[in-house]
Amino acid sequence: MARSRVKLNYPGFTALRRSQELTDAINAEAKGIAERANSIAAGECEHPEHAGFTWRPARDTDIGQVALATTGDGDIEVIAHNAKHNTLAKALGDGR
Repeated sequence: MARSRVKLNYPGFTALRRSQELTDAINAEAKGIAERANSIAAGECEHPEHAGFTWRPARDTDIGQVALATTGDGDIEVIAHNAKHNTLAKALGDGR
């Protein structure tokens, strides 16, 4: 059986990872995670201020893009709520 050599086009992969279509998909996923986390937090706790999860738009990295779903702008109450209840992990769908 003959051996085949495959040469990958890494600059092409990087360009694909930075395409507008993927940027939109990444942003939508980060926004959805933050919204699910806020919904979960509102149901877990009587403090509405603990539902302060936010998202940050995609930005370029060395090999593609990353967007964040986060506990907000350093709000200690949201951070503590997430630490206690693993709200962001639950919002991903695997932290039940």
